[in-house]
Amino acid sequence: FAELNGSLNNQANLGDLNSDTHDNMQVFKLLNSITNSSKKLKKFIKSPSKISYVKWSSFGRAIGDSISQGFNNTTLEVSKMFGNAIGAIRWRKGYLYDDENVLADMMDKLRPLDFLTEKTPFILTDFFIPGHWGHAALYLGTEEQLKEIGMWNHPDIKPYQEQIRDGYVVLEAVRPKTKLSKLEHFMNVDEVAIYRVKAQKSKNYYTGAYHRALIQMDKLYDFNFDVETLDKIVCSELIFDTFGEISWLTKFVFGRDKITPDQVATILFYKDSPIELVDYIVGLEKGDYQFRSKEDLAKNMG
Repeated sequence: FAELNGSLNNQANLGDLNSDTHDNMQVFKLLNSITNSSKKLKKFIKSPSKISYVKWSSFGRAIGDSISQGFNNTTLEVSKMFGNAIGAIRWRKGYLYDDENVLADMMDKLRPLDFLTEKTPFILTDFFIPGHWGHAALYLGTEEQLKEIGMWNHPDIKPYQEQIRDGYVVLEAVRPKTKLSKLEHFMNVDEVAIYRVKAQKSKNYYTGAYHRALIQMDKLYDFNFDVETLDKIVCSELIFDTFGEISWLTKFVFGRDKITPDQVATILFYKDSPIELVDYIVGLEKGDYQFRSKEDLAKNMG
């Protein structure tokens, strides 16, 4: 929060925030208060001394379940309310945004069903997402690429042919719901990485992956970040669901499994990883960027 507070204070001095500075600071104070309260509740629930007297009783388990469910419901509403409130707060454009050379390189390297992670440290929500990466998305492919793999006229693709022709080739789960975006819009970022699943891609493989991806279209954003929720979804769950044959890393937190963009990317560094790094681009400032290696990515992800 010290880093976030400093960023907000600096931007307040510059007057560059897209929303009223006073309102932004009020949002920050509320989030700080809520987070501190959440930490206290987590500490209470995790403390053996607080719950040891009911550890083995069914009554105690019921109390624990009630606390967990209550916390889930509370965090859901808080996340939804403040996620929507702060999602639009940003104080500049991404260093890679509107860069024709970067975009050309991306289009040259991207292949159908590649997926991407991106970093946007100039957006307030980025401060509340654990890890290096803040978002993940799926590249569907252009009309030409989809024809090459025999998927252009597939029933799952047909409803979106016009959008794809118009350049809407990135599928992403965002607020308020999952949608198609143009790559140039997606590239309002400071860093981006492209990954590719190594598996041999037969017609059956493509059919299954595209079906699992496109049935997520128009699903509402999952503010509870639960991978087992079927009617709602977040960005990293889109990758989780599309490539169901991969054993993705998840973390069990307060009664639900979660997966973050960093967890999606982390399996890149495992022995015999099912994915490979295609490209990693880091913007240093507007108009200045570098292509980085897998080793650089590992350092940046910690």
